[in-house]
Amino acid sequence: FRPRLPQDLDERLIANANLDKALLKLKRSDSALRASEERFRLLLESAGEGIVGFDDKGLCTFINRTALMMLGYTQDELTGQDIHAMIQADRAEGLYAPAEEWCIYDVIRNNVPQRCNEIFRHKDGRTFPVECSSYPMEHEGRVAGAVLVFRDVTESQSLMQNLTYQASHDGL
Repeated sequence: FRPRLPQDLDERLIANANLDKALLKLKRSDSALRASEERFRLLLESAGEGIVGFDDKGLCTFINRTALMMLGYTQDELTGQDIHAMIQADRAEGLYAPAEEWCIYDVIRNNVPQRCNEIFRHKDGRTFPVECSSYPMEHEGRVAGAVLVFRDVTESQSLMQNLTYQASHDGL
């Protein structure tokens, strides 16, 4: 014999059971999202290249550890900033290049990936050559920003210069 519960109590119990199921599903989704974010963060931080994200105004939204080490800045010094004048140097004199010439801004304006060679400036003032690739980030059909991936090519350029010199000069 099972006592009959008032109908509103029975409905509340069913509603509570449904809420419990929904809450459990939400907790699982939240856990999966956190795990996905952690994997993305680890991937970003483990990359051997510098990676910098920009919003559609050209402000730095994220930067990985490799980029921070190459540039000599902290996360707080670059995040939220227009970092062009801080990191890009002119190819010849080591002076700042005009922003409109920087490939990341062209990617944001035209939604077309770019590859380029640049000279970047470390926080301490020294400069170094980099190879860059810039890719647009789209959201709902419009450019929401861009990603800049770069690597220091100082060693490879030096090696190439040495090989070129050796090829054109007699060792005797």
